[in-house]
Amino acid sequence: AAIGAVNPELAEKVHNERKWRFGYVKHLVNMVEAQCKSPEDALKVANAGLNKAYTLFQFVSKDGKTTTSFASAMSAKNDAKFCTGFVKGELEKPKDKKLEIAYKGKQISGEELKVQVKKWVDYGTIEPSAGEAILKSAAHPEWLDLSDRYFVLLGAGSAMGPFEVLMSLGANVVAVDLDRPFIWKRLIERARNSCGSITFPMTKEQKDCANDDEMYASSGCNLFTETP
Repeated sequence: AAIGAVNPELAEKVHNERKWRFGYVKHLVNMVEAQCKSPEDALKVANAGLNKAYTLFQFVSKDGKTTTSFASAMSAKNDAKFCTGFVKGELEKPKDKKLEIAYKGKQISGEELKVQVKKWVDYGTIEPSAGEAILKSAAHPEWLDLSDRYFVLLGAGSAMGPFEVLMSLGANVVAVDLDRPFIWKRLIERARNSCGSITFPMTKEQKDCANDDEMYASSGCNLFTETP
């Protein structure tokens, strides 16, 4: 469906592929090459693919008894209403910020960081462009102030996610994660102990929560079961 938006012949080849597990790579390459011909073609392919997915994918109702297309499900109204929680960090922005990276149990910065980045690049641990980005950030400490930037994190509490770093840089995070009190206790307490902020979904008004524990218990949502 996606490639067919700009090249019906390639779409026919995709349709006729019988050994998809081993033959899909060439079709993927063909699609990318077709998208690279112009910004318009890139958007046509992307939109066609998304539209097909919205029609083909099936959304199962909460009771598991009915299914409907993803497009129909997303356009339907949901009786569940969410409120918005907000917590602003209590720390002041640091005046002298420098880029530090955790490595082998310590924080490295300055000349030590430059040397290590070169080792990573030379060894192939990171791409040269990644090394260049790290060194540029180290040379421009003003870039480390994210107080005027907003980030949306789905699965904000993920161990591999950037939440901790964003909080340390004073970012404003719109956080979505499961409705588990222990998750929100950690996220909200971390946000308070920072110069950033966190905005998050709640099942009741924040002002109606008697204490922090009630706020934690009322925070979060499940994007699978509470969609749309």
